[in-house]
Amino acid sequence: MDGFGSGAPPAKALGVRDGAPALLRREGDRYAVERPAKAGDAAPLLLGEDEALIVRFDVPGEAALHGRAAARIEAARRCPFPLESAAWSLTRAPEPWSDGAPWRLAAAPQAKLDALREAVAETGAAPGRPFVMADGAAKNLAPGGAAKRAPLLQAAAAVAFFAAIGAAGAVEIGATRMTDAANARLAEARAALTAAETRAAEAETAREAAAAPIRAAIAGDALFAAAPSAGSALAALTAATPDAAHMRRLAIRPDALEGEFIAPDAAALARALAAAPRFEAAALAGAARTDAATGLQRAVIRVDLGDALP
Repeated sequence: MDGFGSGAPPAKALGVRDGAPALLRREGDRYAVERPAKAGDAAPLLLGEDEALIVRFDVPGEAALHGRAAARIEAARRCPFPLESAAWSLTRAPEPWSDGAPWRLAAAPQAKLDALREAVAETGAAPGRPFVMADGAAKNLAPGGAAKRAPLLQAAAAVAFFAAIGAAGAVEIGATRMTDAANARLAEARAALTAAETRAAEAETAREAAAAPIRAAIAGDALFAAAPSAGSALAALTAATPDAAHMRRLAIRPDALEGEFIAPDAAALARALAAAPRFEAAALAGAARTDAATGLQRAVIRVDLGDALP
């Protein structure tokens, strides 16, 4: 499985607090430091709020019918780092449905998790399965895939950052300041993390483009099942859309449909849709915007449905 989900919070846990490995005890929905970690300690590894990502999001109703598959696509879109190289958990949030099905994603880059394990293990303690606390439950993190151990910038930056903190904590537990050498390593790690965040933003744009056809297919299946007339309109639009263009969002009404398209030439796409035999007219609903990185245009196009559609 990708994520083992929720469980009862353990009475004891190991973690890194204020830069030093510590044995933690549960106090209600929180954990407090009991003492510094030492050889012979064995407990699950707790990641703090600054060490893991916890995101709540809604999966739209039509896509939520596809359950975990749709939630995973949305989780990958919301996560700033690839889930394939992270440990994560994906569970239904306890809140009732509103605009869609609520889900909770908890995740941490595998490099960051490995660095935390190493920092705790250096004391002779044995950190167990990793988890985070959310909704009053322990969210157990499991590897998201067989990530290649390539020297990626983001992984290297995370390892350097936590290695600097772990080194300072090992030299002097509870010290009020670190040595000049540790400060220098920390500054270098932060600079590397800033560069990694820039690369992560670029990767997010690429993932968004890759996931768009999958989300459109899931939404299309739901439309076909719920409303045959809407399905006919979607089928006609799909047949009339050139291979070089694709939709990101779509709204269908009895007399028209309106979608956000990405295409080399948005105006030419509108003319092509208007010329399709099953549509009466098509026009841009606003100005087209050009993506500087890809050269593609993004625009909203309104298509008037013809009488031939059932």
